[in-house]
Amino acid sequence: MARNQKMVGYSAEHAFNDTWTVRQNLRYMQLETQYRGIYGTGISASLPYVMDRASVISHERLNSFTVDNQAQATFSTADVSHTMLTAFRRIPSLPGTPSTVRSKPGFICRIRRSGISGW
Repeated sequence: MARNQKMVGYSAEHAFNDTWTVRQNLRYMQLETQYRGIYGTGISASLPYVMDRASVISHERLNSFTVDNQAQATFSTADVSHTMLTAFRRIPSLPGTPSTVRSKPGFICRIRRSGISGW
């Protein structure tokens, strides 16, 4: 398995006065993963000493762009202090992860068992 990950972003904040503050967080990420594996799928029905197998290949790519905007108001009414936070966050994503599964029957695995005739 191999993985390559890159990220860049920033976080900014500005206070207009004692009541209003705005913030923005932005991040762009690229992630690429490659995976290859072989696994057994079971013993062959016709030849009990043969193990069927399959391989899997997966190449995944992800690009992510995230923006988080916030506006905060701090104020009081009578003797009660309030903090109001409003935000908008957008996380677009695109589906699509191609992968391949390949079958390779006939992997011979000699299993020796004492006391079993015919082997």
